[in-house]
Amino acid sequence: MLEFGFYEAGPAKANSSGQETDSVKLITETRNIPAAIGRNFGFVFVLKGLPDGEKVDIVKRVVFPEIMTDPASGSKFLDLKLKASVAIGERAFIGYTFNNKREMVPGEWTLQVFYGGVLPSR
Repeated sequence: MLEFGFYEAGPAKANSSGQETDSVKLITETRNIPAAIGRNFGFVFVLKGLPDGEKVDIVKRVVFPEIMTDPASGSKFLDLKLKASVAIGERAFIGYTFNNKREMVPGEWTLQVFYGGVLPSR
């Protein structure tokens, strides 16, 4: 992990798992995130290994402090998993953005990155 806190999000691109942020800028390094609509928080990390620059598949997981309910479907869930491809040795970001008030749940939010089914970062 290189840095953590809340961020300003750069341009986003669509992928098969939803929205992926191309670039982020750290606003404040902190573990305590003030809840606000549009607030983007997370951490920047680098996967180490060889060969440098090779793209590898990872899973980004956000674990919520309590069970969330999708108002459209009524489905309940405790986490969100997104598949992504990152380059070894290059900066990558995992994060979450509060898009509506119901998401702003107080408590411990856990952000995880899985590579090869293993959790090397949290």
